[in-house]
Amino acid sequence: MSRNTIVVTGWISMKQILAVSLIFLSMMCGGLSVNADITIRKSGALVWTVDGKGAIRERGRKVGSIDASGKVRKNGALTGEVESGGTIRRSGAKIGSVDSSGKVRKQGRLIGEVSSGGTIRQSGSLWGSSSNCCDDQGRRQVVAVIVFFGGFLN
Repeated sequence: MSRNTIVVTGWISMKQILAVSLIFLSMMCGGLSVNADITIRKSGALVWTVDGKGAIRERGRKVGSIDASGKVRKNGALTGEVESGGTIRRSGAKIGSVDSSGKVRKQGRLIGEVSSGGTIRQSGSLWGSSSNCCDDQGRRQVVAVIVFFGGFLN
């Protein structure tokens, strides 16, 4: 009896291992895509998330969106954009820029940075952090959120 129990328990474990292995294999081959949300914390508290479709949520409530070209909408209305070259515009007017290393400038003056590790600094002081970002596009999304929803350039 105990031998049958061991075989059954072993069989269940093998099925679980096989299932997990198949999931990881399909993810590695591109059959299954895991697109993690970008999360942005201010002073340690989770405030914003940006999902894979560009929806921006503040404390769980949808407040806007960012599309693939960097256009930012707040409650449905176009409010600004972060261009692929890094120019930040509000209502069409240039208000700043972000470079490929994450440095944020206002009127040419360095005012902040989003590091490759996700640390967000404003005037040298720790402002917050972001996770699941920090390639060029992810950094531009983080900058869009902190500028248009977090008052980063004000």
